[in-house]
Amino acid sequence: MGYAAAVKFLINDDAELSLFSAISLVVCLLYAFALFGALKAGSFIVFGAGMLFLILALIIITVRLRKDLFLEYFLSPGIVTFWVISGLFLFKTRGYTLAFWDEFSHWGLMTKEMYQSGALSVPKGAVTFWYYSPGANLFQYYFTVISGFNEHTLYFAQFVLLFAPVVVFFREFSFKRHLPFFVLTTAFFYTLIIVFFQTTVSIMVDQVLGVYFGMALTAYFRGDSKKDTSLLLYVPVLCALTLFKASGLFFAIAITIIILIPFILKNFFDKSSLKLNRTLPVVITLLIFVLSPLITSESWKAHIKHVNGGQIPNLIQSSGQSLTDAIRSPKNDDQRTIVNNFFSAIKDKGREIGTFNVKHWFAVFFVLFGILFILMSGRRASILWVFSTMTIFFVIYLAGILKVYLFNLGPYEGKLLASFERYSATYLLSFSLLFYGFAQPESTFKFRQDTGGVLSALRQYKLLIFYVFFMAVFFYHYPILKNLNINTAFAHLDYETKWFRNKIRPQINFVKSKTPASSSVFIVFLATTGFEHRVVSYELLPRRFNMGCWSLGKPFFDGDIWTCNITTREWFEQLSSGRYTYVYIATPYDIFWHTYGEAFDNSTKQWSDILFKVNYANTDGKHFLSPVR
Repeated sequence: MGYAAAVKFLINDDAELSLFSAISLVVCLLYAFALFGALKAGSFIVFGAGMLFLILALIIITVRLRKDLFLEYFLSPGIVTFWVISGLFLFKTRGYTLAFWDEFSHWGLMTKEMYQSGALSVPKGAVTFWYYSPGANLFQYYFTVISGFNEHTLYFAQFVLLFAPVVVFFREFSFKRHLPFFVLTTAFFYTLIIVFFQTTVSIMVDQVLGVYFGMALTAYFRGDSKKDTSLLLYVPVLCALTLFKASGLFFAIAITIIILIPFILKNFFDKSSLKLNRTLPVVITLLIFVLSPLITSESWKAHIKHVNGGQIPNLIQSSGQSLTDAIRSPKNDDQRTIVNNFFSAIKDKGREIGTFNVKHWFAVFFVLFGILFILMSGRRASILWVFSTMTIFFVIYLAGILKVYLFNLGPYEGKLLASFERYSATYLLSFSLLFYGFAQPESTFKFRQDTGGVLSALRQYKLLIFYVFFMAVFFYHYPILKNLNINTAFAHLDYETKWFRNKIRPQINFVKSKTPASSSVFIVFLATTGFEHRVVSYELLPRRFNMGCWSLGKPFFDGDIWTCNITTREWFEQLSSGRYTYVYIATPYDIFWHTYGEAFDNSTKQWSDILFKVNYANTDGKHFLSPVR
């Protein structure tokens, strides 16, 4: 709240947009400190500065005896709603632990490593995709530095990022006159997240991208701010968006272009705006707005190149083959299958996002925005501009997803369209929020007799009509919403994961007690697609671990592409090339001991020993593992 008060004081805009901008600013400040190798110290500085701003704001308000300023800065309806909903989330999710694949394989892993090292992830560390944009992880780290590391703290930090932009909906409203609107808006937001992402309790960044994208546009086109400096409020938003994920730069560019054109038309094609004393500040504001996300993105690439010996990792490089060539003339069967599956997922009902597939979702938005265009005569230009450009960027976004499947993922994940629903839902969520932003009441509900005819009545009650449509379509088609309640909003299916973690914990504790934190452990977890291996790896952090070949021997089931069928000698060479110091056998099957028994020395007890020291000296590739007890 200290930063929100400072931003509001400097720009003099509403408290809700100031909060949105301030939280984004904290992400950017943490990023700047991290680049200079002072993440931990910087986090305390950011926290201390925020507290200082808060105290100063309270002192100024007290000295001036302005109760109205206190309400405006700290107790506006949007700010109160933010604290109430965030507090409820914190209460309902206490004791929650990580549950999902990507939380263990990357997002939670990166934050945990940051907490242990006080710095960004580096090459050859425990985090495989160390070069992924760290914005959300930095914000989660910030919370852990202040409160200590706890997995439900990660969820709370992520929820703050997720919900803070939504309070922009509550600008210029009061609890006295608009209480139903607050309740319906909050319910609508939760329902959208559940429809598109199944749960609000997650540290995945895709929903944050969608919320930032949609709410930044909603804030601008519904704000009607007459101050040119208000554009500066969106600079931290664009920078933070760029830092959340690589695709965040695309969304930042889309926001820039969608806002930029109306801004230029307003400030450079109005004769009254061509005076030098007005134009120069506008140009400076415009340059800062345009360049900030590009500078943020390039700074991250420069950091990656610097710490990686001048090399950019392959996964963020483009393929030499163009997307058009791959669609028209696939060079192999894998590419042909990926292209066919992708277009089938868009057109057919085989891959549904929420209730509908992509094609049907687009039809829904076309109808909804068409209705708004008819009803809102005063905003038709904005609605037409935003919806048409959003549609164009949606097509570009889908093309980008296809490019990832063709060139950046392996054939297995590419043909399965890994995470297609999640990637598509990100954009559909932003569409939904933007529509709601245009459909929300202008300033007040007018529950009085209207004499302007049918269209006037529709304009007056368009939000109520929307809710009727929303409930009729989604509650009927989407099963989870039929029993929607407060528990559904915080649902988190972590029971199976928690059971597995409790089961494996004695082994984990033993391995951690016998291996230095700086050691490297080769984990053998047989007959698995990798989730169990990811969980074990997360538990053993900061120890370095193997990413491939966690299962050894012949395939254990049809389609088992994760088991490496290698000889004992080849396994020794793998261990040697990675300089692993220990081997942890999590699942000792008979067939494993039969195949790789010669790797262990004669003192090994096959069904009780689980941790082994790798001996590189005096071995010919046999009996190189000695039990650690």
